[in-house]
Amino acid sequence: MVAAFAAAVTLRDAEDWVGAERILRRILKGSDDVPPAVNAVLGHVLWKQAQFTEAIPFLRRAAEQSPTNEGISLALFHCLFEGGRPADAISEGQRFLLLAGESPEYREVLEAVKGEFKRRNT
Repeated sequence: MVAAFAAAVTLRDAEDWVGAERILRRILKGSDDVPPAVNAVLGHVLWKQAQFTEAIPFLRRAAEQSPTNEGISLALFHCLFEGGRPADAISEGQRFLLLAGESPEYREVLEAVKGEFKRRNT
């Protein structure tokens, strides 16, 4: 699994989203017990392909496995928001900040999105 994951990361870094996705899905089929990085990288690869809805379960799993990882949470936040679920995105941001504490960058993103969400719904 380690060699396959390394190959997937290499493909992701080269922006070969389809190739990385293929390897990561194969890894997930072969094991129920995978590290959060596998789900996180697959979620990121799907996000880069604008497959927001499909990325969400992988990123959510990764966030459950590693609840204070800011990168995972931000990716989930963006997929939820870009996938048409702004309220869920805001909830994810609040969940992360509650568990992880202060993150000026995350708080800034969250406040900007909350403001935009309010403007759209008034």
